[in-house]
Amino acid sequence: MSHVQISHWNAIELFCRVVCKYEKQGEIADFQKNGRLKTALDNYKHVTECERVTREIFGYKTSDKGRDAAKRTKSFYEFGRKIRYSFPVVMEGEELTGYLKYVNLTETQIHKKKLEEWEPSDKQRLFEGTTWLLYYFHRGDKNDGPESRGEVGSVARAVLRFHPFAKAEIIGFEEDECYEGTFEMYDKEEKFISFEMKMKTVHKKDLRMLIYIGNGIPKLALGQFRNVGEGIYSGTIMMESVPAEKAKDAEAGYFDQNGFKDLPEHVKKYFSDKKNNMLRVPLGISSLSQFEKWHARKNGK
Repeated sequence: MSHVQISHWNAIELFCRVVCKYEKQGEIADFQKNGRLKTALDNYKHVTECERVTREIFGYKTSDKGRDAAKRTKSFYEFGRKIRYSFPVVMEGEELTGYLKYVNLTETQIHKKKLEEWEPSDKQRLFEGTTWLLYYFHRGDKNDGPESRGEVGSVARAVLRFHPFAKAEIIGFEEDECYEGTFEMYDKEEKFISFEMKMKTVHKKDLRMLIYIGNGIPKLALGQFRNVGEGIYSGTIMMESVPAEKAKDAEAGYFDQNGFKDLPEHVKKYFSDKKNNMLRVPLGISSLSQFEKWHARKNGK
């Protein structure tokens, strides 16, 4: 029996439409106010009332017996409970069809995905235990706020290690460049690998990386990162494999203007135009006057 997962806010809208029709009063627009939404979720958190809603939608009878019948009559109760506690809203395909029919919506009017039996990725397992070098443009200037006068920085190198059960860690050249998190194959063809990571110490930053790896395990790969810390910043990244016998010797580093010449030639080529390797959005700007102040300082005015 197939199951589908509904995005959280689509599930909330469907829940509200069901309540609106069942109560035969009000309009769906009323639920755009959080007070009305919270009241509805609170009103339908008891099994008895929810069973009445479920029976009206699906035609189940109180005389239905058996485990399956009991499960069916709790459908709307479980629906609301998942929303209240931010659980993934998963239900049988026929169950979703019943809700949609009840509120006169079509399958195309709701965002959902069909859930399939999970198969562990053989390719993902091949990364476990391997070590890589990550090259990226380091922003340098730590003041990402509206007082920032400009950007400085150069190329940095980090050590990326893959561990069992989809864990990964990044060892940077300084403490706030060290991360830990998870990785996974990004698409069905497994030509991309994605990362979700936080700082090791205080989990302040929110690092995401997406890297193209093609077929098989590459020797070198290119991708992008996005991070949120003192500012919002993103850029390009280069990932290069380290032979197993040299893995213990891999080191992080920062290559300033004097040290740039010590980088491998292919790294220098890729990061030669720094402006194309880094994009930073300052924080603390929420009005035109703040923007004008930041822009003037950035340009030394």
